[in-house]
Amino acid sequence: FFYSTMADERSEVFTLWDSDGDGILSFADMANAMRCLGQNPTEKELEIIAGEFDAEGSGNYSFDAFCAILDKHSKKLDAVTLIREALKVFDTEANGKVSIPELSNVMTNLGEKQNPQEVDNLLQQFEPDEDGKVDYEVIVASLAN
Repeated sequence: FFYSTMADERSEVFTLWDSDGDGILSFADMANAMRCLGQNPTEKELEIIAGEFDAEGSGNYSFDAFCAILDKHSKKLDAVTLIREALKVFDTEANGKVSIPELSNVMTNLGEKQNPQEVDNLLQQFEPDEDGKVDYEVIVASLAN
């Protein structure tokens, strides 16, 4: 299921950027399509991709080439990285700490709302400092296990 959803998403994005419908993306459109799929290739990475997948320098990329590029060059974020990046958003002072009350509020009231009792049970295992904050790496390590 996951693979077919991913393939559908790739196809949809490719079609979106293939403005003339010829089944070919330009170099710039290929890079933009990658970005639509959550990738953020650097200029250096794009140079490498061009060298690997467009040796003749045509600047054209078929859907198959686009998929091969994504298969080889997609940056996959693991669960630990996703948790860390999510918690960084709440590190308002950029000191590696998050507010437990704020985290609880967000988890129970925004997005996919969690059961308040379950959130309290999860967060009570962390010992906040005098400001009510916890080093988010402690939370990451706990949730990753």
